[in-house]
Amino acid sequence: MTSHAADCVQERAQEETVSSAWGPNAPTPGQLSEFFAQIKSGRMTRSRVQAILRVDIRTEWQDFYARILGIEVDFSEVQIPEHKPEFDRVLIIAHGLLISRALEACEFPHWCYWDDPDSAITVDERSAVNSPPYAIRVRDCVEADDDLKGLSAENIEERGIKTQTVLERVLHELKFFDETKQHLDIKNITLCAGSRDSDGFVPDVYWFSGKLFLSWSHPQIVDPNLRARAVVSL
Repeated sequence: MTSHAADCVQERAQEETVSSAWGPNAPTPGQLSEFFAQIKSGRMTRSRVQAILRVDIRTEWQDFYARILGIEVDFSEVQIPEHKPEFDRVLIIAHGLLISRALEACEFPHWCYWDDPDSAITVDERSAVNSPPYAIRVRDCVEADDDLKGLSAENIEERGIKTQTVLERVLHELKFFDETKQHLDIKNITLCAGSRDSDGFVPDVYWFSGKLFLSWSHPQIVDPNLRARAVVSL
């Protein structure tokens, strides 16, 4: 077998291996080699890589909204916060998205303390209800942040820590389930310290006994199983 033919056979075998492991739309070994060659040469800079990732994540979220929420969106102008170590998951919140709409999209059992959460939850650190869509970064973890256990919502506010709102947490659940068919917070509870209801209580979200629960906690309560999720935002 000639050297060229042998190289072709080897490349084809590599493509089949990658396709089998990553799926039929995975990049070819040749494309990966060229990508890393450009990084090594300096042609593929950090900013170019970040631009590629931003385009991909925006398109991914547009597809998610169309499939799961039945909403056509354009996230081409959404700014993605710069990456911070550990904060690998990007969430994009569409203009006008309501908690009730996100809950309606759940393909799994769920329960909400408020009959009308859109009216009952009156305070949010961030909102796109009457504003343009926005993006945040969160830790890509099943359980809420371990380093925030033992902190009440009041403690978090006093320290100026940015944390998930209740809408962001429900949307996080939807996206995670769409990707994995699994659920978040199966052992602990996300304290949505970025939100408050009209009585000043703090929404919390968790998975228990085959159902997603959206309930509330007092802003002063401290419990090791009640943990907020920190966010990176613009």
